[in-house]
Amino acid sequence: LQTFIDKNKAKAFGASQARNKQKQLDRLEMQDIKVEEKKVKIKIPHIETRSGRALQCFDLTIGYENKKVVEGIELVVERGAHVAILGENGQGKTTFLKTIANDLPSLKGTIKWGHQIEVAYYAQHVYHSIPETESVYSYLEKCAQKNLVRQEILDMAGNFLFHGDDVLKSVKVLSGGERARLCLAGLLLKKADVLLMDEPTNHLDFETVQALGKTLSGFNGTVFFVCH
Repeated sequence: LQTFIDKNKAKAFGASQARNKQKQLDRLEMQDIKVEEKKVKIKIPHIETRSGRALQCFDLTIGYENKKVVEGIELVVERGAHVAILGENGQGKTTFLKTIANDLPSLKGTIKWGHQIEVAYYAQHVYHSIPETESVYSYLEKCAQKNLVRQEILDMAGNFLFHGDDVLKSVKVLSGGERARLCLAGLLLKKADVLLMDEPTNHLDFETVQALGKTLSGFNGTVFFVCH
């Protein structure tokens, strides 16, 4: 109403309508409504900081049985490095992550991870694979590193907006965004040295994307990240 009044009150053909809108506006009772918005606060568990190489690839060729996607990959990544995988659609970003995650065999060459490195992989559409018979808590408990206590699991659930009785919810009633948040929470509870993340921002709201980016920037482990 106020916008209409401001635009038309000085116009010859709009002044009468503006006066009528002003009368409507004057009759309105304005109220301030304060709502505490839930905000995602992601905290990645600290891992032991080590020096040395995280990953080496020698003369690596990736692709599928009947389709070679990329060949001649030579790569050395130090521990703690944050690596963005860039390229147009179909250029092999997902294929590369699948290959170094050992989800897809290489066509040629060598992949060598560093000593005692644990890798956690967030694949595209991974949230579809969560068993619907699981609850939020039971899924996170299975994902978590063995030495984590219940409160640490609940804290991570809370970081991703699963508070109180939310942890008892069945996976089958969760939305796509909630399942994506649940997968991320489970991934971080693994306390892995290396995070392979293939478009983890899909199905996440803007605030969660911002929180994830900020948190990953301070992560002391190694990250491989694909994102549009």
